[in-house]
Amino acid sequence: MPDTMSQTVTEEDMLDATTPASVEPEPAPVGRGGWLRRPHVLAVVAGFLVLAVVAGLALFNWRQESALTGARSAALDAGKRYALDLSTYDYRKIDDNFTLVSQNSSAAFAKQYKEVSDQLSGIIKQYQGVSEGTVVDAGVASGDTSRVDVVLFVDQKITNTQAKDPRVDRSRMKMSLVSDAGTWKIDSLTLL
Repeated sequence: MPDTMSQTVTEEDMLDATTPASVEPEPAPVGRGGWLRRPHVLAVVAGFLVLAVVAGLALFNWRQESALTGARSAALDAGKRYALDLSTYDYRKIDDNFTLVSQNSSAAFAKQYKEVSDQLSGIIKQYQGVSEGTVVDAGVASGDTSRVDVVLFVDQKITNTQAKDPRVDRSRMKMSLVSDAGTWKIDSLTLL
């Protein structure tokens, strides 16, 4: 007597079980790092790497250019101030004028400037010299983040006891400035 719980297998059921409805290929085994061996994945990874390198180089160049522009701008501003300090003086406080220039100079230029100012100090006091400087124009000739050459056009209105009327001297100079712990200092001065 057949068990009611058991199923009867028909010939049709057996035919269906042996004939595959659709054949799917078995996936190739993917070993360790196998996904990296696929060409489209490699192309995407390589693309991201190239983009990262290009972006990094662009950021580096932008920072370098920004630092250079900032250095040149700061040096130009300092050069204009120092040109006024050099071209403006009053015999009544000449030592203060010379000290101000020396404080804004490199050690080598301060030494040269002291030698010249010591000689000029007596003459300026004797003839009661007064000079008012004006920076007419200025620009950066060349430079990097540590040294900048500035060209300045400076007019000086000079009065003293030897001249009845004030005279205007027009000076053209090239000032080289060096960065010293974040502060620009006069390193050399050449009259043009």
